[in-house]
Amino acid sequence: MDSTLGSARLEARREIYSEISKEAVLARAQEEIQSAEFQTRKVATDAFGYRVRMEEYTIRPADNQFKYVVLNTRDDRFDFGKILFTFNTALPSDLSLATANMLSSPGSVAPQWQLTDMNSVMSNTGDKVTEDASGGRMDFNSSLSDPRYELVFGNYSFYAAGPAEAGLNGGLGKWFWTKTDYNVSRNVAASFTWLGQPTAIGIVTSNPAGDDVFYSITRNTYADGSWIGAQDFVLFDDGTILHTGDFARGLGGGETQDQITDRLNFERVYNSSLFGGRSIDVMYSAKLLKDVGLLRF
Repeated sequence: MDSTLGSARLEARREIYSEISKEAVLARAQEEIQSAEFQTRKVATDAFGYRVRMEEYTIRPADNQFKYVVLNTRDDRFDFGKILFTFNTALPSDLSLATANMLSSPGSVAPQWQLTDMNSVMSNTGDKVTEDASGGRMDFNSSLSDPRYELVFGNYSFYAAGPAEAGLNGGLGKWFWTKTDYNVSRNVAASFTWLGQPTAIGIVTSNPAGDDVFYSITRNTYADGSWIGAQDFVLFDDGTILHTGDFARGLGGGETQDQITDRLNFERVYNSSLFGGRSIDVMYSAKLLKDVGLLRF
C-alpha cells in the first residue's frame, strides 16, 4: 500500500497515523486550512480550568473522503485529533447528505453513500491512540416495525502507543482489541478479541459526579498488566460540565437549541501505562460536528 505514492486516498490514511509531531501537524494544517470546507476557531475552558485555543476544520483528500482535524493549544502543551472517513463512492457537494445516515439509515432502501473505512488518531505529539476500521457496509435489520440499514464494520481495532510502541503494527501502536462485524449504531460485535485472550479484560466504569452529569470514566486493564483509561466530558465554553437539565433551562430562558449547542464542547482525556505519566487531552466543539452533519438533534 505504501508504495502507491500517487494515490491521494492512501496518502491521507498514511498521514493520519504517521504525522504526529507538532511541526508536522501544524505544517499540514497550514496547507489544508486554505481549502477547508468547514472551520471553527475559539477559546474555551477545559474541565480542569485551563484555557484552550481550539481550531477545527474539514477537508476532502479524495472525492470519496473527508477528514476532520482538531488542534488544541494550551500554555504548556499541544494536542490534536484527526479522523479520516472513506465512503464507497464520491461524496455530494452537501456533505450532510452522506453523514446524515452514515451510522443508521431508516427505510428499506440502502443509502447511496456508505462508510467503508474510518481511521483516527488522538495525540499529544509523543503518545497516541489510534482506531482503524475497515470493511464497512450497511446491513438491513429486517425489522417490520423499524426497518433500517445499519453500519457494520468487518474489523474495528484499537491501539495505543508511547514512544516505545510507536512503530508497532505499521505505526498504529500496540494492539489492544478488535471487534469483528461490529454494528456501530447498536454497539454490538459478532466477536471481540483482546490483548492476552482468553484472559478476561478488566473493565471499570464510573460516573464520579452522578448520573445527571456528563462526566464518565472508563479504564481497561489487560492480561499483561497494560492499561488505558479515558475521561469524557461534555462542557460549556466556560468549563461548566453539562447537566441533564441544562438544555431545558436554556430553552426556558429564551435560548434556541442552536445557541445552546454552539456553546458546548466534548473533551476526552486518555491516560495509559504506556504514556509514562503523560496524558492525551483533546477538546472539540459541538458546532463543527453539527455543521458537518455528524451531530444531530
